[in-house]
Amino acid sequence: MVDNNISTGIDIKTENTQENSEEQKYIFNLIVSANKLKVYLRVVFCEKCENIKAEEVFDKLKEMGISFGIKEHDIKVYCKSGEYFKELVAAEGIAPVHGTDARLEYNFKIDESVEFKEKEDGTVDFKNINNIRSVAKDGLLCTLIPATEGEAGKDVYGNEIPYNKGKTLELPAGKNTYRSEDNLKLFAAADGAIYVNVKNIDVNTVYTVKNVDQTTGNIDFLGSVIVQGDVRAGYSVKAKDDIVVKGIVEGAILESGKDILISNGMNGRDVGSLTAQGNITSKYLENATIKAGKNVFSDAIINCNVFAGENIILKGSRGVIIGGECVAGESIRAKTIGTKNNIQTKIEIDLERYMEMHNSQKNQNLMKKLKAEIEIREKELSEINDKLNYLAPFIKKSPANEKLYKLLILKKAEINKSINDLKTSMLEVDNDNKKITDHKIICSGIMYANTRVVIGWLRYTVRDDLSYTKLYNDGSEIQLSPLLPSDLDMEAR
Repeated sequence: MVDNNISTGIDIKTENTQENSEEQKYIFNLIVSANKLKVYLRVVFCEKCENIKAEEVFDKLKEMGISFGIKEHDIKVYCKSGEYFKELVAAEGIAPVHGTDARLEYNFKIDESVEFKEKEDGTVDFKNINNIRSVAKDGLLCTLIPATEGEAGKDVYGNEIPYNKGKTLELPAGKNTYRSEDNLKLFAAADGAIYVNVKNIDVNTVYTVKNVDQTTGNIDFLGSVIVQGDVRAGYSVKAKDDIVVKGIVEGAILESGKDILISNGMNGRDVGSLTAQGNITSKYLENATIKAGKNVFSDAIINCNVFAGENIILKGSRGVIIGGECVAGESIRAKTIGTKNNIQTKIEIDLERYMEMHNSQKNQNLMKKLKAEIEIREKELSEINDKLNYLAPFIKKSPANEKLYKLLILKKAEINKSINDLKTSMLEVDNDNKKITDHKIICSGIMYANTRVVIGWLRYTVRDDLSYTKLYNDGSEIQLSPLLPSDLDMEAR
């Protein structure tokens, strides 16, 4: 028998089964891999040799100290088949399973690269570059995939092979965020923009830019937007909350879920527009379309189409409306309306909402119901008063009479309170319907000729200049009257 050892970390055992014979028929080698996880059986110098016995292989493995993962079945088949030109894995250990490191899976684009979209005509849209990473409230920001422990292995000698544990990682936190109960998910606590730094993920409810132009493209944000400079022509700003522009707005489109504030005014160039669910405030408005759910405040409105759900109020040194059309749901207040050049200016009080409230079948039904309930309570109150008057002379004659009298007094107080509550409810419903004369146009300076006035279903064209005048619909015609101190007080507010 001959043993050969290779010093490369691979153990090789070679056996000559015909050691005493003149002709050597075969030699088989058992080679152990460097990581001690596999033992290979190789047969060399085999010409017309007899079958190798499996017991020889088993004995040699035992002699080498190999005790784990021996493939007895495979060895027997190999020896019986006689296909010695093949290499056989005679034993195989179990490799260790190393733990995986914890990692974060982001639910948003982690890099800040700009994405350009292609239009239908094949050109690139450089305005809608969508470079804001926005998230809605309760939106998923990232998920922590925890590290795994790992599992030890075993080599062919039966020795344990250690494993490496995965590295742990903590779920980040940040401004306007919250974690799930298992601390594996991070959510946004508010609508906003996502900012990633070294340790945290922040959600800012305000997105601030220097200007809105080719460097930013159009802005569509779930919170508030502050523009430190200007909004250039051809671009748009959309915000779920407020929009504040500290410069000017050119021929751009602004849409806000709340208020819009423009410090230095807007010239829409006949294509720009402002739309807000709340108030719109701008130093001046020119050549634009303006739509506000509540009020519009400005120093000058020139050649604009303005629609306000509540009031259009011109304040400041000029307080002027020139040209275009201004429509408000409640009142229009200005110092000057129109010009000496008789440029046509249209102002309108839209009474549609007033008519809906005033003629609301729902309100009418509610008022009828409240009145009916009051009548029932007043009838009960009258009956209790009759009983009290009847019992009054007999109170001291019987403890039972005295007790009944006290109960009736308590019941009377309860019914009185109920009646007062019902009357309060009627007053609240009635106050929802303002008087038609409360919807008015107030001009504290001059309203020039050729101004067209519409208040509800009535129309009036100013033929001669008016000054210090209030116009309102009294139900039958548009009335013109001098301003009262109360009108000016309201304007000041």
